[in-house]
Amino acid sequence: MGALVLAASLAACGSDIDGFPSPGEIDIRQLDVGNYNTDPAEYRGKPRHSVAAGEMLDFSRLVDHVVIGSDVDEKFEHALLSRLLHTPTYTTTVLTEAAKPILEATGMLYGFSAAASTHPLVDTTYYDSTGNFKPFGGADTNPEATSFNITVLEFPDDESARTAAEQIEAADFDVAPDVNARVTIDGLPTARAHWRPGVPSLAATVSHGSHLINVFVQQPTADLPELKSLAERVFAAQIPLLERMPVLSPRDSLLQPPDPHGVARRTLSLNDGLAVDADSNAIRTPRGWLHFVPEQRVWEPMLDSSGVDYIATTKKTAILFRARDATAARSLHTAIDALYPQPAGAPPNSRDITCAENPKPKRSGNVLQTWDASDRFLCTVSYDRYVARVASAQLTDAQQRAAAQYALLAKSQYM
Repeated sequence: MGALVLAASLAACGSDIDGFPSPGEIDIRQLDVGNYNTDPAEYRGKPRHSVAAGEMLDFSRLVDHVVIGSDVDEKFEHALLSRLLHTPTYTTTVLTEAAKPILEATGMLYGFSAAASTHPLVDTTYYDSTGNFKPFGGADTNPEATSFNITVLEFPDDESARTAAEQIEAADFDVAPDVNARVTIDGLPTARAHWRPGVPSLAATVSHGSHLINVFVQQPTADLPELKSLAERVFAAQIPLLERMPVLSPRDSLLQPPDPHGVARRTLSLNDGLAVDADSNAIRTPRGWLHFVPEQRVWEPMLDSSGVDYIATTKKTAILFRARDATAARSLHTAIDALYPQPAGAPPNSRDITCAENPKPKRSGNVLQTWDASDRFLCTVSYDRYVARVASAQLTDAQQRAAAQYALLAKSQYM
């Protein structure tokens, strides 16, 4: 009996098995990573709690809780504006100049302004730099478009926000009190609104807790019921988001972890440690990140179908998506590749890295949009549930960045 078992075992050793070999991890030591650091962020420099870092995290949290176009209606598929408002002075790039002294007196902390439309902005080199109300950053919208702007400002307390809302609406109305007409907003009895009869736009302001919400709507025709309806829908989408936003005490803000989801530590960076800010070295939810993406109608369904929950960006270096799982990450990688069908060489000795030529480099690449930057070459990297994007003007440098990003993702699994 034992001889029969041995014979069967020997026969099995020489038999063929259907299927394909599945290679294990590649040796990341064989990757050409140039001079890029492939250690997780906390190994490059210890994060330090500070009031300034806490404020930047608070700032990013606000961006995550401001509506994008599709939150109001799927037809608003063009992002026209995404503006971080660090000071009362900078806030006048979207609000009226008369708001500045009011915001200073009421202690505005920070804010965010976003705009969406059914059409892209008019291609122009002229921007209004006067003290007028500039809901689209001084640019003109398409006359056939229906558009809205929403500006959300944070204040130290509810009373400051309420005072600012009342005074800013009054100041805006008083720019032309003889032709402006007051308007009520259904469902928001404390809201202050006005329009100019015959002009197809309406502005409304309300406070909600320690936030001021200003909404501006514009459409092709001066139809007041339709303008009011749109403003009401924007408020209806925005207020629940603010109610879901955690309220932190000054102490909690100071002590909040800079990378609670472990995504920034995995993102290639030129900085030492976790350099937190609200502009480019940031961690965002898909909503917060989509504010900075003109092609929202392309990216939003890709992120939704892949179950992306957090996105990390580093200044002019990389962007990292955390997908639902490894399968979803591979699907996202494939979807990103489909946007850039002109392939370029992948890094030597690599896997799960693809590179492409950027067909339309931007004249001024947005630091939050590494895949759509002014660089000529773009590379996508996937590892486990993560997908990253890097870019460079030179193919060799793009390949080195991609290889370094892959090595960083691999090392972050056990370091």
